[in-house]
Amino acid sequence: MPPPASPWIYQPRPLTDASLRLFCFPFAGGGPVLFRNWPSQLPDRIDICGIRLPGRESRWREPPFTRLPALIAALVPGLRSWFDRPFAFFGYSLGALIAYELTRALQAAGGPMPKHLFVSAAQAPFHPLPREPLHDLPEDKFRDALQSLGGTPREILDNRELMDLLTPMLRGDFALLETHTHQPGPPLACPITAIGAWDDARVAPDRIDGWQTLTRDTFQKKMIAGDHFFLVSRERELLKLVNDDLGPLVARLRPSLNWPPTGALTIPEPHQARVLAFALEQSPARFALLEQTLSADERERARRLVFDRDRRSFMAARGFVRTALGQCLNRDPASLTFGYSAKGKPFLRDAPDGLHFNLAHSHGVVLLAITHGHEVGIDVEFIRDDVEAESLAGSFFSAAELQALRLLAPDQFRDAFFRVWARKEAYLKAIGKGLSLSLKDFDVSIDADSATLLATRHDEAEAGRWKLLPLSPAEGYAAALAVGATVSECRCEVFALT
Repeated sequence: MPPPASPWIYQPRPLTDASLRLFCFPFAGGGPVLFRNWPSQLPDRIDICGIRLPGRESRWREPPFTRLPALIAALVPGLRSWFDRPFAFFGYSLGALIAYELTRALQAAGGPMPKHLFVSAAQAPFHPLPREPLHDLPEDKFRDALQSLGGTPREILDNRELMDLLTPMLRGDFALLETHTHQPGPPLACPITAIGAWDDARVAPDRIDGWQTLTRDTFQKKMIAGDHFFLVSRERELLKLVNDDLGPLVARLRPSLNWPPTGALTIPEPHQARVLAFALEQSPARFALLEQTLSADERERARRLVFDRDRRSFMAARGFVRTALGQCLNRDPASLTFGYSAKGKPFLRDAPDGLHFNLAHSHGVVLLAITHGHEVGIDVEFIRDDVEAESLAGSFFSAAELQALRLLAPDQFRDAFFRVWARKEAYLKAIGKGLSLSLKDFDVSIDADSATLLATRHDEAEAGRWKLLPLSPAEGYAAALAVGATVSECRCEVFALT
C-alpha cells in the first residue's frame, strides 16, 4: 500500500514497488521539479521523491522556514510514512545541509536511517560560510547579490512582480543556511558520498573533505566538471556518480531470488539436502523478530562490528539460521546453542545426532544448507565487475582449472571464475579444513550446468566421496553445494519469514 499523499513530496512519476526511495533536496531557491528527468536516467527500482519546501510551487502561499531546527522538526513527521522501505538522501548545496541534519535527527530518534547520504555542492557544515550573509540585506542589495551568485535568470531578476513573489522564499532559504550553527555530535551510521565540482567558486574542494569526519561508515569524495550549478549543467555525469553507489545498494536490497517459497521444514532424510535462501534486507518489524532470537554472545559480536550495515547483516543472518533450524527441530530459535570446530565451522551442541548445516552469504543473499547423516558445505558469490578475475585465478586456481578457463571467450571468463570459486569454497567448507588446504590441491569443473569434483590430490579417494551441485539462487550470483556422494535429492527454496 503506497503512503498517503504528502505536500512535502514531488513525484516525477507514479510510485512503483521499487527497492529504494531516493529523497532529493534542492539548492536555495530551487524546487523539486529540478529532479523531473531523474527517473529516466536511474534504474526502475529507484523511486525519485523530490522534497518540496513551503514557499514554492504548489506550496507558494505557505510561509517559508527561516531556521533549520524548525524545518527539521516538521520534516521528520512529514516524511515518516514515506520511510516504509529502504531509502537514501540526496542533497544539493542548501539541500545537502538539510539532508544531513534530517539524517542526524532520525539517528537521534532511533531511526529509520537512510542507506546512503549524498551531499553535493556543499562544504562540510562546520566550516564558516565564505561570504557575508545575504538574507537580511536591503532589497536592492539582495537582488544584486543574487545576480552575482548566479543561478537566478536575469529575466526573473528584472521582473519586479515575480521577484516580489519569490523574495520571501529566497530570503528564507538563505536564512536556513546562514543562521545555522553546526553542533558537534555522534557521527552518522550510514555511508556518505560527497560530490563537488572543480570550478565551483563557492565550495573549495578541500572543504568537501570534512564530510569524512561526520560518518563512522564509509566515505567517498567524487569530483565532477562544472561550476556550482552542475546539478543542471552536468546532470548526466552527476547521475552516473550517484548510480555507481546506488546500483550495488539496490541489488543488495532486493535480489530477485529464483526459488519457490518454503513448505514445512523438517529434518532431511539421509539422501536429501535442503537449501534455503534468504534476503538479508528485511523490514524493521521482521528484523526485530530475527534480533529477538539472538544470544548475548551474538549481540556482542554484532556490537563490535564497525559499520551499521555489517551489524544488521550479521544479526539478520544469525537470526535466519536460528529461525530456520528452530522450525526444523520444532524448537524455540532462541534456545539453540552453537559451537564451532577448530576451523570455525558452526554446529548445534544440542542437535539430533547427524544433523549438519552450513551457511554462506554474499551481497545481501544468505544460503543455509541442511543435511542429516553427512557433512555439507555451501558457498555463494555475487558476480562483480570490479574483481581482477584472471589475476586471482592465476594465484589460487589449479593448473587444470586455469587451462579450462583460458579456453573460454573473454565475456565468459568472469562468470566462470565465480562458479569455480564458489565450488572450491563449498568443498573446503564441507570437509571443514578452510584455507588450511590449498585451493590448488583439488580440481573442480567449470561448466555452468553441472559441477564435478574432478581430482583431490591431498587424498585421491576424496573425489569419490563428495558430490558438487551448482546452485542459482538469484540473477547475478554463483553458488555451489558440496554434499556426500549418496545424496540424490536437493530441495532449494526461499525461506518465508512469517
